[in-house]
Amino acid sequence: MSGYVTALSWRDTGEKRASSLGKVLAEIAVKIVAKNGHACAPGVTGEIRVRGLGMFDGCEGEPVRVGIDEAGYFCIGDLGFPDEAGQLHFVGRRKDLLRCKGVNVSPLEVEAVLGAHPTAEAAFVVGLPPDASDQRLVALVVSRDGQGHEQEWCEWCERMLSTYKRRAAFVVVQPGELPFGPTSKPQRDQLALLALARLSGAEPKGPLAPGCA
Repeated sequence: MSGYVTALSWRDTGEKRASSLGKVLAEIAVKIVAKNGHACAPGVTGEIRVRGLGMFDGCEGEPVRVGIDEAGYFCIGDLGFPDEAGQLHFVGRRKDLLRCKGVNVSPLEVEAVLGAHPTAEAAFVVGLPPDASDQRLVALVVSRDGQGHEQEWCEWCERMLSTYKRRAAFVVVQPGELPFGPTSKPQRDQLALLALARLSGAEPKGPLAPGCA
């Protein structure tokens, strides 16, 4: 897209600014699509597709209109949903979804919860084994004091997340260990390799709360 798709208002609260992308702009159309290609019910997470003025025809070296569906919507690969007020919420990238006990899990949701804990500076969540159809969540946590607080993190996740999203192992890391790309986005394939190396193929040591093992 050339230009913006959504925008927040100066009247929006700080909470709304922190949790949503804003409302869809005039002359831009957004639809949320399920895996079967049908439109999602209101409030249900699906792939965000966009149509409007300024949309490109395709990428150089690729056939024209690759990635654009039959209705003319660009399939951007992002996941999200609109709330009752029409605010669009970003959940994550479709390719970044993890598979745990048959359920798709967005690492961004777990990262946001862990990152809000007072002892955590930041958190990055991966699934191990990386290419398995059933993965275990592993959180690489930058601790504010450099120490592990696994019990506290588990209890925090117990309160804030659904059962299948809180069964994580924890690895304490330093900011300099984290691999970032040229656009400052975490390189999740490299994060998974880091988690594997730190866990050395064994179960992590330390107490884990019920449901976190």
